[in-house]
Amino acid sequence: MTKQQATTTSFRSEHSKLKRGIRVAWFVNFLILTLTIEAAFLLATMDTHASNNEIVSQVLIGFAISVPVAVISTWLVSRFSWKAVQMSTGKAYVEQEPGTELHNIVTEMVVASGASHKDMPQVFVVESKDMNAFALSTPHGSQIVFTTALVEKLTRSELQAVAGHEWGHVMSGDSLAMTKLIAITSIAGFVSGVFTRTFFGGRGGDNNGKANPLAIAILVLSFAFLIFAPLMSRLANAFMSRQRETQADILSVQYTRNPKALASALGKISGTPHDDNKLSKVGQLAIFGRDGFSTHPPIDQRIDRLQRMGA
Repeated sequence: MTKQQATTTSFRSEHSKLKRGIRVAWFVNFLILTLTIEAAFLLATMDTHASNNEIVSQVLIGFAISVPVAVISTWLVSRFSWKAVQMSTGKAYVEQEPGTELHNIVTEMVVASGASHKDMPQVFVVESKDMNAFALSTPHGSQIVFTTALVEKLTRSELQAVAGHEWGHVMSGDSLAMTKLIAITSIAGFVSGVFTRTFFGGRGGDNNGKANPLAIAILVLSFAFLIFAPLMSRLANAFMSRQRETQADILSVQYTRNPKALASALGKISGTPHDDNKLSKVGQLAIFGRDGFSTHPPIDQRIDRLQRMGA
């Protein structure tokens, strides 16, 4: 088997795993968001003295509200995800015009992938001492972002390999999927934070009379779910994210025919500090991530695989 055949076989295997991972992550995250909205609704409206029939009605009303709210809010946030990322990091993103070196590098990867110029992403540079890059996708287009430290410290071939990796995310469709998943996670985290703080602040109401144990149980479960919902959502995303990084590495090699360049770039990126707290908010999207959820495969494994491809 030739190197090209081995790479193609590896890509197909990883792509199949990724598609399964996307479906699992989508289902789990949407379920978590729906239940988060349901739990918040119950915490805000549940009467501890209600009858069992009234409690069942309240739960059903909550689901009738939470499902469409989850659908609409996910669509809205994912549609405007690029603006949301800009606001969340609080940084200025400088767009690279056609003809600039970085724009040319990304264009080369678009052409190498067989995509047309109409698919060309917007290319941005963001000020940061961290060496990193990430891609975002919306139904209207895509964006690839490089940090100033990355552009300054990598060679042209290394930048080309990183651009190929990020464009690989866009071409495989996982960038769009991950953008929407992070949107879902953000909504779930926001709802969870607001209502857990409200609950800690105390629930008003009539304390006279005997409380219904079923109502108390539902409130306790709802509160517990709101606390752990963001954690569960991030764990689900980590399951898919590890697979998407491996596939993007393979696609970069297909576009550049230079696995050693990406291995060298990853070595430089991983060997520098990553302490930009603002940029860490998009860590799940970046080419290099370091957190407690293993959203990226171990960097040594990625480099070793790339070096074997180039052997």
